[in-house]
Amino acid sequence: MTDCYATGTVSGADSVGGLVGYSANAEINKSYAAGKVIGARFVGGLAGSGRYVAINKSYASGSVEGSYSGGGGWWDIASLLQSTNLMLQDL
Repeated sequence: MTDCYATGTVSGADSVGGLVGYSANAEINKSYAAGKVIGARFVGGLAGSGRYVAINKSYASGSVEGSYSGGGGWWDIASLLQSTNLMLQDL
């Protein structure tokens, strides 16, 4: 996925993301999400959860609300990694 974006509110239960809910063996490049994300588990501003995902030059700027303390999710607005490259093996 390259040069993609999403705006608006996204809500769900598990694996809820502003751009991607769940992804496997994929890349997210030069993309962003700018909406509010609400869920229970594995909630992230950019992506909710995934396995073997490379995230490059991508970010999220909306608020993220999760109700399960186990958390998860990639790159909410508070993340220090928003503007860096990252390879996530498993979340």
